[in-house]
Amino acid sequence: MSWDQVFFILGLAAAVVVLSKHASAVVKQWLALAGAVLFAASVLRHGPEAVALLKHIADTFWPVLAKAAEKGAGAFAKFMHSVLH
Repeated sequence: MSWDQVFFILGLAAAVVVLSKHASAVVKQWLALAGAVLFAASVLRHGPEAVALLKHIADTFWPVLAKAAEKGAGAFAKFMHSVLH
């Protein structure tokens, strides 16, 4: 992605923020609809990259979350054991 594209996206985002703060309800509704359409189009166009990114995030965080869940379950088991005995 070039810097021109990045600044264009940032400009669009700034315009949307300003319009969402000061526009009427109809304009806000159309902005939401346009945003949803753009999001759907970007997901469809860049679907494989999005899936690869989600897979990478899942592969990165799953071991961390599994270990945290295991520690949490162990702590809860110790707590319940101390309460019941």
